[in-house]
Amino acid sequence: MKLAAIDYGTVTTRLLVADVTNRGVEPLLRKTTITHLGEGLALTGAIGSAAVQRICAATREYMSDIVAFVGHECPVKAVATSAMRDAANSAEVLAALSELGINVEIIAGEREAYLSFIGTISGFQTADAAPVDVAAGGSAPADVTPTADVVAGGSAIEQPSNIAGKRVLVVDIGGGSTEVILGSVSSAVKQSPSLLAAHSFNMGSRRVTDMFLHSDSPAITELKQARVWIDAQLGTFFSDADGKPDMMLAVAGTATSAISIRERMAVYDPARVHASVMFADELAAITTRLATLPEQERQKVVGLEPERASVIVGGLLVLQAVLEVCELPSFIVSESDILQGILLDYYARYHA
Repeated sequence: MKLAAIDYGTVTTRLLVADVTNRGVEPLLRKTTITHLGEGLALTGAIGSAAVQRICAATREYMSDIVAFVGHECPVKAVATSAMRDAANSAEVLAALSELGINVEIIAGEREAYLSFIGTISGFQTADAAPVDVAAGGSAPADVTPTADVVAGGSAIEQPSNIAGKRVLVVDIGGGSTEVILGSVSSAVKQSPSLLAAHSFNMGSRRVTDMFLHSDSPAITELKQARVWIDAQLGTFFSDADGKPDMMLAVAGTATSAISIRERMAVYDPARVHASVMFADELAAITTRLATLPEQERQKVVGLEPERASVIVGGLLVLQAVLEVCELPSFIVSESDILQGILLDYYARYHA
């Protein structure tokens, strides 16, 4: 079944068209547009007209792409997250998108966390994995073995035996919020992962930048104040979750950009990024390097989208903080994320 998902995030608007079956998601078309929907939101409480124009332009392009690629009959599921949850004028933005033929659901943080988890895990499952079980509140990846094409791509990966049966933390750092989801992935085929704890924190790359990183480049005091605030937000999540994870999977633009920068990717290659491992010292070096550069110089860094240069440091500070509180030496980056989760959830409900 061919389906399309659009995610209206605080920094990016993204499209995924895929062939979805009870065996998983096979991506057919991906697109990402940096639209900065949350630009100025922290100061005004509303989404600006320029931001609305940007997401509408991206939507027109995506709708045209969907029709050209798979035809008019392809169902489109669109969701919006942190920026639209916070904005006082979100109804106006929804109306503008509705005029373009897109009905957008503003999802709660807990729902965003769940979709991120099942989407991320799906990118590491075997072909024998069972379909999403909405009634049971989880998806059903079995062993989370990376697919053959990922392995062939040469990415550094964890061995499957180190993933199955472990406590896995999925971290989705957006522009306005960060979702953390702790789950246990079974090693047995056709058993759903157990979701142990989840929380949506009102902190992300855009929010941290707007609140603290006002200098160009950020002052040391600003970076320290941001980290103190981020650490306070994380609070007692892991003690409340009864223990720390055995491993961490990170999704979305901050994490994927870190790998792209490390590998100096002049042209972004998802196959090289997916399942790559980044160590804490590598993340620290990248964060320090970018934090010492003014935005204009950050835009020239190979591997970083120029449009993301204004918010990348804020996102990396959040990523560092989560990794440190987990007391883990490294994390694994996933190209599968909430978009795959949206499609899996839609498919399961369609067939329910």
